[in-house]
Amino acid sequence: AIVGLLFYVPPSNTGCQDNCITLDGDSSTFFNGTILAPGEGAEVRFLGNGGADLFGQIIGWDVEVGGSSESKVTYNPDTEMLLPTYLNVQK
Repeated sequence: AIVGLLFYVPPSNTGCQDNCITLDGDSSTFFNGTILAPGEGAEVRFLGNGGADLFGQIIGWDVEVGGSSESKVTYNPDTEMLLPTYLNVQK
């Protein structure tokens, strides 16, 4: 696990079937961390209704923020993703 990373879609994934992240919620829903989906064709949708909150940041190729006017993204640099000095990923 990487501290502060909520979702990661590697750039090698292509097409929305592999790359779509959709977050939906209401006033009792909150997400904390970075959503990292930098690849071409990656889609991130934050579609909260009634005040869903994301405390972090969204880094993506195609980002859609929608839903009610009370949904919000709040960036806090103290909770951002920190890459470790070494990372080994296995599939």
